[in-house]
Amino acid sequence: MKTKESVLQPPENALPAEQRKNVTTFEYVCLMLVIGAVTLCPASAFAFSQADLFDSVEEGYDIKLENDIYLSQILVIPSGSNITLDLSSHKLDMGLKSCVENGSVIRVEKGSTLKNEDTSGYNSGLITGGIGFLAGLAVTVLSLNSARKKKEESKITV
Repeated sequence: MKTKESVLQPPENALPAEQRKNVTTFEYVCLMLVIGAVTLCPASAFAFSQADLFDSVEEGYDIKLENDIYLSQILVIPSGSNITLDLSSHKLDMGLKSCVENGSVIRVEKGSTLKNEDTSGYNSGLITGGIGFLAGLAVTVLSLNSARKKKEESKITV
């Protein structure tokens, strides 16, 4: 007579034989759910500092700010990237008070996408402090305030 435990067993190649005989169906299903969740979820990271932020962008992770971050250089979203930046009621600030060359807070390179959102529920995240010019051709001012977006996301695709 078959029991519930014997009806669903891991495939022969899922686990080594010595481990397979000790795994219940419930444990196997939980394991598969965890493996599935890991492979289906996009990579994401928490940024507490400029270094965390830059490292996460370099790795191509979606990012959630955990602190206000003050930048000393432009945050560059490299070509081919598809990144979500969750401000989470925090501020990303370049801190510029006067126009300078390359004074943008964020530069989204051709072939990349940056999605800005604030999932905190307060929609008070802010990207600010950028004012500058690029090779004397144009003034670039980037100030995105999630509160003005009324819970809508903004998306920059180049």
